[in-house]
Amino acid sequence: MSPRPPLPLRLLARLLLRARHREFVLGDLEEIFRRRAERRGRAAAALTYSLDALGSVFAGLRSGRRGGTGGPRLLPGAGSGAAGPGDAGPGAGGRPPRGGPGLDFLADLRLALRSVRSERSFVALAVATLALGVGTSAAVFGMADQILLRPLPGVGDGAGAAYFQLRSVQEPERTQGHGLATLDFDELRRSATLLEGMASFGYVGLKVAVGDARPVSARGSTVYGDYFETLRAWPAAGRLLSAAETDLDSDPLKVVLSEELAARLFGSVADAPGSSIRMNGRTVTVVGVAGGGFAGAERGVGVDAWLPYGALVPLVGFTRERLVDRESVMHDDIVLRPRPGVGTDAVLSQVSEILQRLIEAGNESGPYLADLRPWIFEGLHVPPLVRAATYSSLRMLAIVVGLVLILACANVANLLLFRNVKRRGAVATLRALGASTGRIARQQLALSLVIGLLGTLAGIGVGWLVALPFKGASLMRMPAFDGLALDGRVALFGAAAGVVTAALFGTVPALLAGRVDLAASLRSSSPRETGRLARVRSALSVLQLSLGLALVVGALLLLRTMRNLHAVDLGLDTEGIVALTVDIPRGLEPAELDVLHRDLLAAAGTQPEVRGAAADPYGPFGPGMMGRVRLPTAPDDERIRAYIVPVTPGWLELLRARMVGGRSFRDEDWSVGGPASLILTESLARRLFGRTDVVGQTVEAGFGPPEPMEVIGVVADIRSPYAPDRPQDTFFVTPSRTAGILPMLTLVMRVTPFNPEVAGRIRADVERVLPDEPVPDPVPISDRLDRVNSEARIYSSLLALLSTLAMVLSAIGLYGVMAFTVAARGREFGVRLALGAAAGRIARLVVRSASAIVLSGTALGLLGAYALSRLLESRLFGVTPLDPASYAAAALILAAVAAVACWVPARRAIRVDPVSTLREE
Repeated sequence: MSPRPPLPLRLLARLLLRARHREFVLGDLEEIFRRRAERRGRAAAALTYSLDALGSVFAGLRSGRRGGTGGPRLLPGAGSGAAGPGDAGPGAGGRPPRGGPGLDFLADLRLALRSVRSERSFVALAVATLALGVGTSAAVFGMADQILLRPLPGVGDGAGAAYFQLRSVQEPERTQGHGLATLDFDELRRSATLLEGMASFGYVGLKVAVGDARPVSARGSTVYGDYFETLRAWPAAGRLLSAAETDLDSDPLKVVLSEELAARLFGSVADAPGSSIRMNGRTVTVVGVAGGGFAGAERGVGVDAWLPYGALVPLVGFTRERLVDRESVMHDDIVLRPRPGVGTDAVLSQVSEILQRLIEAGNESGPYLADLRPWIFEGLHVPPLVRAATYSSLRMLAIVVGLVLILACANVANLLLFRNVKRRGAVATLRALGASTGRIARQQLALSLVIGLLGTLAGIGVGWLVALPFKGASLMRMPAFDGLALDGRVALFGAAAGVVTAALFGTVPALLAGRVDLAASLRSSSPRETGRLARVRSALSVLQLSLGLALVVGALLLLRTMRNLHAVDLGLDTEGIVALTVDIPRGLEPAELDVLHRDLLAAAGTQPEVRGAAADPYGPFGPGMMGRVRLPTAPDDERIRAYIVPVTPGWLELLRARMVGGRSFRDEDWSVGGPASLILTESLARRLFGRTDVVGQTVEAGFGPPEPMEVIGVVADIRSPYAPDRPQDTFFVTPSRTAGILPMLTLVMRVTPFNPEVAGRIRADVERVLPDEPVPDPVPISDRLDRVNSEARIYSSLLALLSTLAMVLSAIGLYGVMAFTVAARGREFGVRLALGAAAGRIARLVVRSASAIVLSGTALGLLGAYALSRLLESRLFGVTPLDPASYAAAALILAAVAAVACWVPARRAIRVDPVSTLREE
């Protein structure tokens, strides 16, 4: 064990102590540290070393100001822990100062509390200013903590586990990873000796029922390997699936339920283990219930049931041969847990060696694996698919909130400097009576800490109000924000933010508090500001204005982005459109599917509020299927990938898509065995033919093997809300062309008016056609579009709120500077007026003084706005980071705010009474 204190503490003590005190004080401090470390341990000794060093600094300030020559002295008990036997204090031969640093601190604290009572207006303004900064930072931290940073429910030591992903060497930035075949995954599990556990999981839709009850929809997950062991999950009842039970040779008809689904099905978690339920028409045994609110390995993707990997055969319809085929990628989502003490680099190295052996083995998957490289993402906080975007969002939010916090604290510093000047006479009196500058600085710091504590308490309330408009908001694929929860983590963060920033921005005013011209200050009680203080206050005001301007520019850019997104013509009119997605029973023949589709459409249009109904697999702007299309004369490698959308007749008319040429689908196009036809979008027609007048032409298209189809129409371009900057190449076919491929159907209806009562009647009509399938309520398509734009809306709203706060704080700061300038120059203005100066000239003097601050703040703010806009560039649409209109509007807003902030001080300047001024002179 080293006999010396930790290096950071030694450097801090050397930095704080004066040069003439270091030689003998540091040696004594280290000797005390050595003795305490032997008896109490290094941690306790390091704490007392820090406190003793601070006590020495304060003692040195006091003795130095009193003309002492012995330097600082440490007494037993000067720090937080009293020295034990054998702990000699430095300077023992000299006379100790009266009282210790602890007693001085208590006295300073009592004085600060008296100041709070006597200076209520000043303290209230400082606390309110700090509360705005602390509150906004606490609100954003609470949002990030709740959505992203808290441990996954039901997962033990999620920080020790990791996500595993394979990415293409050609596209490493692509967040969508690649999977492994089952046999390759097995080899990786067996050979990775540095891993404590490794498992894969996938998602599957389930229809779950108990007895003869109507099925309910549930999200299932098929697991393979050491899934529950890797996640260190635990059961709330029964047991969990072991690694052996997930193998293909094990019985696949067993399941672990979530606590929520178990309570929903059985009324009690304890009644679930050992019971039988129906899943997708098969009887499955419940072996246990996952505890701790466990909902899977990915945040934001709630899972209700976990099944063995082999359940894909009886419940989903996969074949066993497909599950083990080396050309079938079945394991995309993988989690692993390294052994204790094993680093990520070592695991990556071993995994790379195993993959290389698989490539060299000459199996069918070798060429596929040769283009992939392993990636490991430590900690089960955010899935790899959205991790980069989510962390980028967090960094941007942290920067913005940090700017607001700095701005608020700069305001507090300005207020403290203003207080210093007003109290210059009182401080001079204290100095004349023997008080040291160090003691005055400590008193100021104590007041800053009290303001910080009060600002923290008020800031938690402000944070709750700031977070209130964002309740229910969510980032990409993340759970919704439930509002600011006043738990220990948020309270600790708010306290740290408030106290640290108050102490940090109270340091400069504290250091300047005792540095006064005694003679001048005792001669005059009027507030006269020294050049040093004037420059500090002006610099802080410039900082405030520049930060406020930068935030306003960012807010305007995002607000313009939201306006542009809403103004984009997506090609489909979704006003009043609702969608209801149902599962289609498996095993139906094409003719039976045709009848079922028509019956569902008839049921959807039964209610009088339904103005029209059509159907497609996923609904407008939902997930898409990629098909292929080409000219009959084009080679195979020139096939164009485009979205294929099977729609019933009337779909394009219902969504008011504009026909450019030809016609829409008719009933005879839909019939089984009818003519093969399709409709192209303009962009796809141009890619194929170079023009849009292509009705009657023939192309080869389809979801699987392409077949010849006649182009019967061309529709105006359609844009996806996920990528509104470019048309989406799409072709439409009738459901008969994809019969039996898709297990679901979405009924699209135009409903006026739409309300919960109408939604319930529509659902009941559909349930009569599908008595054995779960049927949800129809939902407006506008909700889907809102979810797509939710992230942009969150950022624009949050930045607009923060920029408003920033402008308010900037105005307060500028008003304070100008108000004090007018007060400090009151005699000058009075003399000028007495000598005949016009009021307008006095007002111009005030404005000239403010203009230098405003212009400097504007120049710095525009530079800061450019830096902030580069961070926001990926979230902008239809507007550039250097958008002149946004920058000009922000500058005008700042000018208006500055004008309002200067108006009252300017009026006060021109109303100075010349007679009273001359009488004082």
